[in-house]
Amino acid sequence: DIKAVYVKVFSDTVAEGNVVSQSTEGKSVVQKGDEVKFEISAGKGVDVPDFSKISMADAAERYPSLAVTVVKQYSKDKGYGAFLSQSVSAGTKLSADNNTVTVCYSEGRPFIPNLIGMGENELPALFYEFAQKGAAVEYSVKYVDSSEPKGTIVRASRFSEFVSLKESITVEVSNGKLFVSGGETPEFQQ
Repeated sequence: DIKAVYVKVFSDTVAEGNVVSQSTEGKSVVQKGDEVKFEISAGKGVDVPDFSKISMADAAERYPSLAVTVVKQYSKDKGYGAFLSQSVSAGTKLSADNNTVTVCYSEGRPFIPNLIGMGENELPALFYEFAQKGAAVEYSVKYVDSSEPKGTIVRASRFSEFVSLKESITVEVSNGKLFVSGGETPEFQQ
């Protein structure tokens, strides 16, 4: 008729599952309804390091006892590979069965590749990747007469350059309606 409370604690000396301490000494008399707290060993535990002092390349490899997931996010002011955040504070102890840490490093600013000649069907995946890494880079499509095959990108307002984390890009896509005889390429209308 006592209230037993079990709390898991990390211990370097007591094996996992065994009692580390109890709030009432052994052979003590307790009253009905009294609470007795037992600390049960959760094992040694794993210390979470300060990932701000660890490179992106080493983060997942250097600590095999942790399940480290490295995530890259765009940053307006931190260059590629710079530390941004970690999901569990440095110095925290984790158990072997709950040892997941997500570490975020900078991808730098978004870079728009040369879009000219790509297919319109490649745009959704490219811009989805920007969104997944924290950039609000959006695009709109304008269809234009061109001798290029239908669906080919013939012009873009931004390409082959770094852009801000919030950007809107206009992409002109061939509708394939301009045919050229004799192999000459017409000038595009502005």
